[in-house]
Amino acid sequence: MLRDAAVGLPVDAPAAQRLLYLIGPRPHDADLAWLRDRTLAGPPAMQAGWLAAYAPRDRPAAALAFVAHHPLAMRTPVLLTRLSLASAAGDDAAGAAALAALLDGRALSGDDWRAIAAATPRDLPAAQADLLARRRLAAGVATPQQRLDMAWAAWNRGGAAQTIRILDDYLADHPQDLPALRLMADAQAKAGGAAAARAYLDRALAVSPAPDRTRADLLERLGRRTEALRLVEALRAEAPADRGLAAFQARLLIALGQPGRARTVLAP
Repeated sequence: MLRDAAVGLPVDAPAAQRLLYLIGPRPHDADLAWLRDRTLAGPPAMQAGWLAAYAPRDRPAAALAFVAHHPLAMRTPVLLTRLSLASAAGDDAAGAAALAALLDGRALSGDDWRAIAAATPRDLPAAQADLLARRRLAAGVATPQQRLDMAWAAWNRGGAAQTIRILDDYLADHPQDLPALRLMADAQAKAGGAAAARAYLDRALAVSPAPDRTRADLLERLGRRTEALRLVEALRAEAPADRGLAAFQARLLIALGQPGRARTVLAP
């Protein structure tokens, strides 16, 4: 009776809401088939409402297969549903396809961007990841941590140019962020050589705590090896069993033309 009463009604009608309550979050196959029929009847707004009710009630893979071929499949709310279902189903290819459509230049709200962030596939093609990062930055919806995460993700994919673009924006707001400055130095070095990295190494050194290994590494990269060696020797005095520091000290000694001392440092 309730099914008959709900036919032709929008999903928010009292009879439809009563039926959805009764069939629950995991309906039987017959109820799922009835819900799918509802998504194909009536004007687009009514279909969209029923799609939103159907999608979380079916198995993610089954719902994704149906929603991806629905007449409304390319509308923004439905694309967001497809992205969420693909995430739940572990289908990165379907997620990337939905994301590609969402990034076609259409206007996206803050809520849309939050939904995208919650369901973006982990392993995106590099070009799509770059486009996503640029769109999020352009929309002003990336948090500082998200911007930094995007920079690291770009770097880990080997994208020095993309890393630089993201960090240019990030460092304008966070000019004393030591990890970001070091990453920018690495990206600049890869893109333009040591000279391009130097300004960022200088900035990183200016905000690095002392004494620590990070500062010693920055001094070495800036060619200030004697200062770096003094700092590493002080650090080794506090941690004589640290083999990593021993290797660092030996490397500096060799660079300073003292291979004999380096061999002594590395001797067991």
